[in-house]
Amino acid sequence: MVVYVKSWREKRKLLAKVEKHAARTGHTGRLRQLEFDINSLMDKEAKMWKQRSRVAWLKDGDKNTRFFHTKETQRRRRNYIKGIFDKAGQWCTHQSQIADTAE
Repeated sequence: MVVYVKSWREKRKLLAKVEKHAARTGHTGRLRQLEFDINSLMDKEAKMWKQRSRVAWLKDGDKNTRFFHTKETQRRRRNYIKGIFDKAGQWCTHQSQIADTAE
């Protein structure tokens, strides 16, 4: 019997039923297939959400919008180096000290 299931959540419910059956009979072929299907569907869903986030970026990101500037500010803050430790273990925050330490 072939049952068409759309979402990985529905397949998880079916998997629970098949696990009980496989525990009694020892047949694990259908069990392994369902596990593979669930993993594939979850991967597809993750890719879909990633693509949707890219669509929002493409749609709104190139425009001179508050969205774009907010994202850019977040990126700049995340990538900014406030200071580093030198070889002696001292925290250096001045640009010349950081440059000397990095050399």
